[in-house]
Amino acid sequence: LERLVKIPHLRDSIPHPLFYTQMGETFVLGESFLEGEPIIPRMGKDGFPEQTPAQRHMQSVTEWLISLHHNTAEELTSFPLRQYLETTIKECIDIYMLDSFESKILGEMVIQGGLERNIFQFALLHGDFVPHNILVSERPGNLRIGVIDWISAERSPFALFDFFSFCIVYYLHSRKTPGIEGYQEAIRNSFFRENTFSSMVKRYLKEYCQEMNIKVSSLRSFLALFLASSAVREYRQVASLVPYG
Repeated sequence: LERLVKIPHLRDSIPHPLFYTQMGETFVLGESFLEGEPIIPRMGKDGFPEQTPAQRHMQSVTEWLISLHHNTAEELTSFPLRQYLETTIKECIDIYMLDSFESKILGEMVIQGGLERNIFQFALLHGDFVPHNILVSERPGNLRIGVIDWISAERSPFALFDFFSFCIVYYLHSRKTPGIEGYQEAIRNSFFRENTFSSMVKRYLKEYCQEMNIKVSSLRSFLALFLASSAVREYRQVASLVPYG
């Protein structure tokens, strides 16, 4: 955060660190106040997020992510990319017991999908870039956003994952179907099925890729890796809590 507040295009949209101290066994970080209210998606009559507010949110978020990732980009060095891809695939296959056909498809999409040719830099990944961590406030002629909860932020060659997270959770917040079925529905309706929301997602994904020099043809592989790595991370988080009931 100390680095980000020095970037003109970002300093007003992130909390400024004020102090960091230890109180007993607890470490406390004090941050400045950000104006705005969390994004609250609404479901339209057609069963998808209302188009007008979704359009404004998507445009503002895309512009903000491009600014974040442009201003924090660094040359990709000393990162074992192939090892990371292979390890993630293997963990996903082992944890979720994918059959031979599913394993083959996942491997082809991630390893042979051109990812390595499209990953050439690090950027700052927020790590939890979802509507309830994005505060919006009206300004004459535009929508201003502020981004909170940076605890999961890290330098990553997969900054595009922030965009995927936002789209899926945006749909999840307005869905009618609960549970795992609702999550699957959110993924399908955000990226695969033709509808007003997925058309909007695709349009802004293309804009992001153009600005970040990512080939649109590699998006399928990026999404496959995002879903696989997210599934592995969710499993690890749940497994870590098992001892506590």
